[in-house]
Amino acid sequence: MRAKKKNLTDVMLKEAGLFIYGDRPGDLDVGSLDSLFLAYKQHREHKVLIREKLCNRVVKLNMDGCSKGTDECSGGGILRDHERKEIFEFNEYYSCGCIVVAELKALLGGLKICFERGYQKIWVELDLKVVIDLVSDPGIGTWEFQEVRRISSRMDVCYSHIYQEGNHAAGCMAYEGYYFKSKMSFEHNELPNIVKSVVRKERYGVLTFG
Repeated sequence: MRAKKKNLTDVMLKEAGLFIYGDRPGDLDVGSLDSLFLAYKQHREHKVLIREKLCNRVVKLNMDGCSKGTDECSGGGILRDHERKEIFEFNEYYSCGCIVVAELKALLGGLKICFERGYQKIWVELDLKVVIDLVSDPGIGTWEFQEVRRISSRMDVCYSHIYQEGNHAAGCMAYEGYYFKSKMSFEHNELPNIVKSVVRKERYGVLTFG
């Protein structure tokens, strides 16, 4: 049996119940993800955001999670059309879980909504790149990852990383879920004013720092 490693990513995944050490095929060796995850957390460069224009049949789903240690977490997201206009937003409170669990469950919830509404071509953006790597690894076998892959296989889904400064609207939705301890979905005209302001800024490429 290979030696157990104590590192930040391992601890987060073990607390979330997403990783078990062992010699069985399909076990995840996350040691290689340390530099990826820590670089993201410790070295966030402020760059100009260039939003690519979408094909008129593609929608973009931005997701984010909110976590207070492993005691409480929530997630939220926003779906936009090819003209960057908002289609719907949602948030949900998940009780206990780390940030990886929060973003994973938010991703799962967002994909389910897209599927139920009949969207087939989805561009997903997340600001926690480790989640993208884990979802893309078929060796991860917990039900959350399996469900994400199952739904994704029924649509045309691609993933990309976005800096947190360009994902602030999704972050606001996740925080709203944490603050109100509830599950909610909104059409754009139903959003709270403070969230509308952030969404409007992102539509025109204005970043939020801090």
